Amino acid sequence: MTALACSCRSNKPETGSTPGARELSNLLGNAQDPRKYWIKVYRDDDGPRFIDANRVHLNQAEELEFITGRGSHAPMFDVWIRRNEHIPAVIDTLSEKNYIDFHAATKHGLVPIGPEPYYLKPKHIKDSVESFIGLFPKIRVGHMHMESVIMNARLENLTLGPLSRGINRPNPEIVLGHDFLQPFSFVQFDFVDEVIRLDTTTPYRPARPNVIAELDFVYGSQGLIVNGALEHYRGPMAIDVAGAYELAIPYPERPVETQLILGELVRRKIPVHDSVALGFYANSVPTIGNRLLQDFLVTLDNKRKKLYLELP
Repeated sequence: MTALACSCRSNKPETGSTPGARELSNLLGNAQDPRKYWIKVYRDDDGPRFIDANRVHLNQAEELEFITGRGSHAPMFDVWIRRNEHIPAVIDTLSEKNYIDFHAATKHGLVPIGPEPYYLKPKHIKDSVESFIGLFPKIRVGHMHMESVIMNARLENLTLGPLSRGINRPNPEIVLGHDFLQPFSFVQFDFVDEVIRLDTTTPYRPARPNVIAELDFVYGSQGLIVNGALEHYRGPMAIDVAGAYELAIPYPERPVETQLILGELVRRKIPVHDSVALGFYANSVPTIGNRLLQDFLVTLDNKRKKLYLELP
């Protein structure tokens, strides 16, 4: 098994600098066939699809405390790559893919996938910097293990740029998207106690008296999508657990939305932010951020494709 070697530079690269052509060529020269890791690759209109990647073990469960600084509700925790090496990671339910900054990728031994490198740009947020696709043979989240984890290394040193979503306490070096979330039986964001609960096997059973909303969801290119309603809109909305706002709409006409409905949950006089100013595309759907979710348990039941909002 071949892993990327750490750069031999005596000084760390400057924030915002791009890797040199020779450095990048040396790294991509170590590209591995994903079949070595029991991964099958298919191509479609949206790029390569990796089957049997991001594998979890059965009968694992973990509860992780947020490591985000005071005043932030973004779900962050440490991902362990090797025994004594960990990286701060944030879960972003708008992102389809997992991302890592280039310097962290080389430092921690990301294996590029090839033989010809795969490149992509994110779809959920504006970013002009490409990423190349690689994998970690194994990562650890608490005591849980995940194997053949696909990561996209952003080709700019020491920064995830807009992918970091403005979070800086601490600065995330990894973004975990749908590729990370989908293999679990359920994922729960407890914004009140600031913990994340993950389970690979156990079916989720909500506490029915506490359920405020039960919504069907899909993982899509614009995020984790549910159906909801505003005063003059009814249709898809994205759930954004990393976003520090209540509601975001492209080019809003007024600073407050009079009513928001999600299942049985009704909220009135919701502050509205401009999606485009937050770095989203102008065609993005209305998006609900973590400031509106902060009083709830938010659970993704991947077996039933249900999202639950519950009182804690």
